[in-house]
Amino acid sequence: MARICRVLIVEDHADTATSYKALLEMHGFEVSVSHDGGSLDLACLAPDVALVDLGLPRRHGYEVAQEIQQRHPGCKVVIISAHAFPQHVEESRRNGFRHLVKPVDPAELKRIVDQECAEECEKGG
Repeated sequence: MARICRVLIVEDHADTATSYKALLEMHGFEVSVSHDGGSLDLACLAPDVALVDLGLPRRHGYEVAQEIQQRHPGCKVVIISAHAFPQHVEESRRNGFRHLVKPVDPAELKRIVDQECAEECEKGG
């Protein structure tokens, strides 16, 4: 039996976090949520993929994303942001993160999480 892919959602907007979580759980992912990036210790252990909002209230999304990767080196990080300016997309890429612009199409979100999980499992994560 294949291992279930673990996804961490770091999103301060409760409705958005709930909708992402419901969508991904419906497709068989194990999902945990942190609403501010400050409670990562309470979030899922060893996520395969982290969906991180750029504009968090207590910490910047890039800071949270980097902490996640330091704690879980194999974790793939996807930045989700309302910012579609080229400099934001480029900064995400420079830091090794994918960048999705809100509102994120549910089918696209699932496709990207599927892809990132598959890549992580191929590496033996």
